[in-house]
Amino acid sequence: MNTAKNIGLFLLGLGILRTDTLGLVSVYLGSILLIVYLLLSPAYWQLEEQQEQKDSK
Repeated sequence: MNTAKNIGLFLLGLGILRTDTLGLVSVYLGSILLIVYLLLSPAYWQLEEQQEQKDSK
């Protein structure tokens, strides 16, 4: 979770430093990846927990 935030901040920093097209594109892609990751990770953790509960039974 922290790595995703760090990568997002890093890309945001790059975008601020480089206001050309490449910088904007990297921030745009980074933010999309970050949003997708944040949306998918809770579902993934729930699946992991369910698997662990099944295994422990």
